[in-house]
Amino acid sequence: MLYRDHGAEPGDKIAAIDLDGTLVNTKGNRPFALDANDWKLFNKKVPKVLQKYAEEGFKIVIFSNQNSVKSALEGKAAEKVKRRIDNILEAIKVPAAVFCATGQDELRKPEPGMWHFFVKNCNGGIAPDVSQSFFVGDAAGRAGDFADTDKAFAQAIGLAFKTPEEAFGEGDAKKVAPSVEGGPNHNEELVNLFYRLSENEEAAGKMFPARALKKVADTLRTYPKKVESGAEVKHLQGFGKGTIEKINEYLTTGKFAALEDTAEGGGASGSAGQGQASASKASIGLKFL
Repeated sequence: MLYRDHGAEPGDKIAAIDLDGTLVNTKGNRPFALDANDWKLFNKKVPKVLQKYAEEGFKIVIFSNQNSVKSALEGKAAEKVKRRIDNILEAIKVPAAVFCATGQDELRKPEPGMWHFFVKNCNGGIAPDVSQSFFVGDAAGRAGDFADTDKAFAQAIGLAFKTPEEAFGEGDAKKVAPSVEGGPNHNEELVNLFYRLSENEEAAGKMFPARALKKVADTLRTYPKKVESGAEVKHLQGFGKGTIEKINEYLTTGKFAALEDTAEGGGASGSAGQGQASASKASIGLKFL
């Protein structure tokens, strides 16, 4: 997990907020950011709304899933996430604490682990009043949403839930294409890996393979079931030999070797809040943003 206290004082009223798709979107409306500058506010009202929350006595706490980092809390993907969040917070100019779940464990939304860690270690010993607190997120399980993880996260904690539109008004960007009929993404990790490959190719100026890889990711995102073999999807348009090999590689190893250079560094156990907070479990790696 990545954590940073960006000047937020302890408080019993919490305005808990998701990051991507809620506070910000990518500039090109891609599912994942290309670099630390690839973001734009959900709309122009976001800073004023957050400032209003702060004036009303709410502590702003951002909870985000950032699975591309995995355990490499000092790797390239982590550095991109850190710098991107720094840039966003600098623009918003409202004190906030930020938590990013980087793995597939109890810290990842919809599991409430990030919230429990925050309460135990990063709020000055003050227990939040859940009856006065709330969570804002775009994964609300609506028709057109990619999932319901934000809503389920709020429900697991007992927080009132708001969509970004309810908190900030209509967004300035079109939504990223959802799964079929707003249903679940059954191949989220695999989809993420193909999107990351696409982003790498685009960043290198290789637009044709970037578009091809993105089409593969988009197709898998809407596939109606979990893929169990490359042969199962070889009939799909755009799924050539190389794509099938990558799918089989993932199903065998759980990763793409071509992306391993973004996972340098490895995780490390640490403490939060400048030595005042400690991990609730020894398995939690924690680094400052």
